[in-house]
Amino acid sequence: MSIRLDEMNIDEVENYYRKIFEGQLSTKDFDSVSAKYREKYNSVYNVFYNLHYKVSGGMGRGFKYTLAVLYGWYIEELIFMLIEKNSSVSQIEYSGNDAEHSFIFDDESKLIKIAGEKTTNPDFLITLKDGRKFFIELKTAAAGIFTIKKGNVMQLYKTIAATKIYSIILMIDVINGLYEFKDLNYFANLHPFVNQRMEGQLCYNFPVPTKPFSNLVCENFFKEYNDEIFNNPVVLKYTALNLAKAKDKTLAKIIAKKLILDDKKEEFEFQKLTYESEIAKIIKDYPQVETLSWEDIYTILKK
Repeated sequence: MSIRLDEMNIDEVENYYRKIFEGQLSTKDFDSVSAKYREKYNSVYNVFYNLHYKVSGGMGRGFKYTLAVLYGWYIEELIFMLIEKNSSVSQIEYSGNDAEHSFIFDDESKLIKIAGEKTTNPDFLITLKDGRKFFIELKTAAAGIFTIKKGNVMQLYKTIAATKIYSIILMIDVINGLYEFKDLNYFANLHPFVNQRMEGQLCYNFPVPTKPFSNLVCENFFKEYNDEIFNNPVVLKYTALNLAKAKDKTLAKIIAKKLILDDKKEEFEFQKLTYESEIAKIIKDYPQVETLSWEDIYTILKK
């Protein structure tokens, strides 16, 4: 089963979210968030369709991209409220790219833009009652397929190097109202794969969520904590980059390029392995593709 939220209107999404959050949030809390996003939806809908504004970004997806962003903010705020109810949480705050959760209507260029300074931080910063802190990067899936881009994982390594703050990825199954989380140690020994669903980008498979949303109010996010993440080879490389930025700008540029080079080499290797595997499968299934030349084929067809 899969759904396309970006093909739904606000009424359909509100009804859907109400169903999967039923019993987890009070009607008052849910309605307060829903009213906010209904207002945002009406505002952006009017500007896009009635005033004929275009969408900034989104690779040509237009209004669908705007809806995907809006509905992502919507469920993010609902998840925020659930985690806020966790008995071990002292404070939860937004720290990610689009923390303002609003659009800017640029009248001069007739563009719809996303408000807020672009950062590379994860979505939430949590402070527990015992003083420990950690970041949450929230990912949602509405097609029953749970993957995360290698680039997202690399960015979290970079965040850990810069902040020395533990980070986890929280995967949300929008269809069934379930979640799962993993810290960055989980990816240390995993190999990414070429994901054709993501324009051929390298991705990691993520465990299928099995926990109901109700568990978020009592979840122990540190139960699999392992401080080895701070000695992860990629984290150490980004740490070296941060040190060089303060001490030696030339060395910092070299390190930055070396990180890019390492990433490109790894991407090339996995792309190569993927295509070699696909080629081998074709040859195994149809051995004649190698022995039969195009000239042979033309000759056969002329008979």
